Amino acid sequence: MPVATFTPLNVAVIGAGLSGISAAIALRRSGHTCTIYERRDLAAEVGNSISCAKMLTLRDYKSGEVDMEYDLSQYEAKWGYPYYMFHRQDMHKMLLDCALSEEGEGPPAKLVCLSGAQAIDFDSTTVTFTNGTSATFDMVLGADGVVSSVRKIMNLDPTITSASSSCYRCNVYTDKCKELGLDKFTEPAIQYWGGMETDDVNKYLKIVMSPCNGGDIVSFYVVFPAELAKTKQEGFTVEDIPLEDLVAPFGQLDPDCVLALRHSVDRKPWRLDRHTPLERWANKNVALLGDACHAMMPHQSQGACQGIEDAAALGVIFSSKYNYTQNIEEGLKMYEKIRKPRAERVQYCSSLATEDIRERIGFSSLPGSKTQGAVKPVKGHVRLTIDEINGYDLEAHLDEVVAAECKA
Repeated sequence: MPVATFTPLNVAVIGAGLSGISAAIALRRSGHTCTIYERRDLAAEVGNSISCAKMLTLRDYKSGEVDMEYDLSQYEAKWGYPYYMFHRQDMHKMLLDCALSEEGEGPPAKLVCLSGAQAIDFDSTTVTFTNGTSATFDMVLGADGVVSSVRKIMNLDPTITSASSSCYRCNVYTDKCKELGLDKFTEPAIQYWGGMETDDVNKYLKIVMSPCNGGDIVSFYVVFPAELAKTKQEGFTVEDIPLEDLVAPFGQLDPDCVLALRHSVDRKPWRLDRHTPLERWANKNVALLGDACHAMMPHQSQGACQGIEDAAALGVIFSSKYNYTQNIEEGLKMYEKIRKPRAERVQYCSSLATEDIRERIGFSSLPGSKTQGAVKPVKGHVRLTIDEINGYDLEAHLDEVVAAECKA
């Protein structure tokens, strides 16, 4: 492998969500100057919990009795880190503080709000922003989410179809759960109800619940058949969903779960769409990451994780270990080469878990459900597991691919 030559880069990161901020942190630590551009007036991340638990539990949809359990209590011993629990907005703030702070390795990133991408000159890597300004960079990264403007500018719109299910997101205060006698909801566990087809319960009726925010909040994802959605709006700026609309699809659900939902706050709609894989992620010195290039269904809980992996890959590829700062276009080709297959596998497996919760990592390593047995195999498909997700060595993978290319 040739001796690495390094040049600090001037990088535009379009989008101040988890993926974009993570990219700014990774590239900052590799010695680059990053400016994060956010189209909104405040870089307020949407979403619910980033979870931490000692147990992954599936409960019977009607009775609430435990059906499947995957033990996470040895997670730190096996993988080196605790299974941390963050409220998504808290994680967003922590990452943003890390990216912008004067302290830490590398030059601090800058944040510019009310500045989405309007046009990009791919020959000069000049970005024209929605506020009327323009600037030229060494590299531009589109991390502007599911409705990415950068992706549209790159003529890479995927085929997007409405999913068979929709979702409401809400929170219940832990103190309220205890007051209601729902102590099982305050345990450090990610808990599920439903998600499998039975004789009398639709497979798209599903509850996902996890404590977060230091255990002060219990976060709920309330999933139901899409045709039952009462609104086409979504996001954290719309009015709360009425309580009756929230619980209406769940007449057979475990009464304890319904009771908790009836005391929920911040009840916001979330429209779910299926995105086909993109033909490519990069064009010259411009590339996509996160939901902008591999938006996925939420049922593997891997959307943010894969975006953060994208960011880590960019930080390593454009570090002083390699020569890619001398040829950014080739570096982004390498980024696409190592990241696209893995992210698209997780994207596909997330769709499978939409249809059957037994495909979800953790549950996928168990023999099956007590009541419904094992999941029906998909021809040619190897089930995604926690070991595959956590055992992945990005740097070793990159070393291997780079060495093979140098040899070739």
